[in-house]
Amino acid sequence: VLRNRIIAGLSSLIIIPEVRFRASGWGSGYMVRFGINAGRRVIIFKPQVNDPLIVRGFEYFVGHGAIPVSNVDTVLGMVGGLGQPC
Repeated sequence: VLRNRIIAGLSSLIIIPEVRFRASGWGSGYMVRFGINAGRRVIIFKPQVNDPLIVRGFEYFVGHGAIPVSNVDTVLGMVGGLGQPC
């Protein structure tokens, strides 16, 4: 949990490629919550499979503020301006 908090705090963008829902002890869940609370953009790819736990994990993260994406090009567009000075 502490490692997830540190990584989320140091990140500009958090990318969740795919995850299965878990009721507890869910490292990705901590990462998303810490990232959103730290004001980071958190994105998650839309599931490409019909696994109910993967779909549920996706819906959980979107419900908590993650941005759904369908492809890598969308992610690259979001990443493009992150390294630029303000």
